[in-house]
Amino acid sequence: MHSGRRFAGLIGQELKYVRLAYPDFDIFQGKVGQLVADYKPPNPSNEIAVLDVGCGYGCTSDVILKQRRNIKLSTIDNEPAVIAQAHDFLKKWKKEKDVSLIDADALSFVRNAPVQSFDVVVSVLTIHNFAPSYRNRFLKELSRIIKPGGLFINADKYALNSRDRYQSLAIEIKRYFDVFVPLGKYDLLKEWVLHHILDSAPGRVMYESSSLRRLVSLGFVTAQIVYRNNMIAILKAEKSSTSVS
Repeated sequence: MHSGRRFAGLIGQELKYVRLAYPDFDIFQGKVGQLVADYKPPNPSNEIAVLDVGCGYGCTSDVILKQRRNIKLSTIDNEPAVIAQAHDFLKKWKKEKDVSLIDADALSFVRNAPVQSFDVVVSVLTIHNFAPSYRNRFLKELSRIIKPGGLFINADKYALNSRDRYQSLAIEIKRYFDVFVPLGKYDLLKEWVLHHILDSAPGRVMYESSSLRRLVSLGFVTAQIVYRNNMIAILKAEKSSTSVS
């Protein structure tokens, strides 16, 4: 079972333009980076193993790598054209740090990863793309591969309720028109509008309350939203230090 290639074609080829539609893009990326910087592993070692799920063209990975000197970073994405962009965007880091860029399906990757192999797992605007059954399987495996006392950070679409979901969708689509019409990128605008409409399909939307409960049921503690702007929120969850996977 795969997550599907929702970023194939033009939308993936020109993924870098997505940041223009989010006025607070650098703010929430910076907050994700700060959470990585602030993480204190229960058993300090010489290396912090971090996984970036759905790395896109590499902007989040770049932020993560700036936070600490002892990061070992693995990045995964299932779109070859996007991974190629990440290789180019992160080439300076590959000379300085232990960075692996992997073309892989997210669920397949975490299923094959060893138990308790990552200190921190980060994802930005990726997990909402997963079909609900796929997402549940992914989160269960995620709990298995994060070390006790480890950290899960997800900056993504978390709706408060159905009304919030529809209001946020209208705001998002307006932003894309505001950005792409002046640039003359009408085909890209069409792709993104369709993409966001599909994000709101029944059963696909992630709601804050149920998402937090799900993580707690999987052995995470202090699961909480630490930042929100409309439907974009940053979820932080710590894996119980006594968890046995």
